[in-house]
Amino acid sequence: MSDIREDFQQLLQNYPCSDFQSDEKNYENAIKKTEWILKHVPKKLYRFRPCSEYAIAALENDEIWGTVASKQNDIMEYLPYFDWNKIYEDIESILNNIDNFQSLLNAVKSDILPLIIQKQLIQSDIENLKDNISKNINDDNAAVIMKQLYTILVNQIKQNENEYLKLALNQIFATASMLFISCFSEENDSSYLWGNYADNNTGFCIEYNMKNYLSKCPEKCDSPKKCSKFHSTLQLAPVIYSSRKPDASSVLSNIIIENISKKIGKEPKQYLYQDNNIANNLALYKSDKWVEKEWRLLAWNQTTQYKEYECIHKTIQPTAIYLGPKISEENQNKLIDISKRKNIPCFKAFPDYFSAEYKYVFFDVNELYKNTVNNKEIT
Repeated sequence: MSDIREDFQQLLQNYPCSDFQSDEKNYENAIKKTEWILKHVPKKLYRFRPCSEYAIAALENDEIWGTVASKQNDIMEYLPYFDWNKIYEDIESILNNIDNFQSLLNAVKSDILPLIIQKQLIQSDIENLKDNISKNINDDNAAVIMKQLYTILVNQIKQNENEYLKLALNQIFATASMLFISCFSEENDSSYLWGNYADNNTGFCIEYNMKNYLSKCPEKCDSPKKCSKFHSTLQLAPVIYSSRKPDASSVLSNIIIENISKKIGKEPKQYLYQDNNIANNLALYKSDKWVEKEWRLLAWNQTTQYKEYECIHKTIQPTAIYLGPKISEENQNKLIDISKRKNIPCFKAFPDYFSAEYKYVFFDVNELYKNTVNNKEIT
């Protein structure tokens, strides 16, 4: 992973938007990420497309379409990992909250421990707990009781780990079905990208200058945690290539805590997240086996209706078009005509025979076909 992507990864990890911070701190952290993106976004980003009817129509209409996150071509995308050690630390910290602790004590004293917990304990354990609970708990026996309660909870959780895991994954996959992703690269001369994303070199590549459209959000949000655009006008960020998946332990912790709260007769509070941007972060991680110098434009589905594809931007105009070396004459002519109507340059890609690297070289079609009529060679 390049140094700038490592920097961005550190920003995401070290400056989260968290429920455990003030709005002022969250806004300060968000602006750090915004300023980093504004500084590092390349002047030119490239989007590889097949010569399908809808892709050519999108180009003509200045539309950028996104694919829902759950339909990306890498099945390892949007896939988190859960750290059980962290999760059990979260559970233990809950007991340090006197309100939650008292609710558990009341459940034990009143013989209203949930049946699912009682079944996992021998009666002597429960009686031992009761013996350690008095009306005036001192520091010594409170610590003993807390340790016993923690043991009960851990045993209960371990018995139901798979159930909790399914709930967490369902929640994450539900967000993946509501987030659209549009992919760009810093490179336009990669044979890998032309082969895989431009229909085996028969497609085309669109150049954009995102700097013209990217700026700080003009308004300071009352609640920075609700912002999904990195506090900028576009939800644009680089992909992080890593050997480790992003940590979503807080999602699983919250599901477990809610479940426990209900079982002890306590109304669960609103979820508290160490990082409210976990959904965005999941969309920005890829395995380091894929290194495409990728940037992603993200957008959330504004409806409750599931869609696999959606037009997410209609105002970002292309600055150039590049034709694949194996493009058909019909599609070539269509794209050259579009470039003329938009008054933007159009280039044709060819393998570079004078470079030792596997790169492409580009020729302006006006120069390449200057002795043609309607883009067909004069014979």
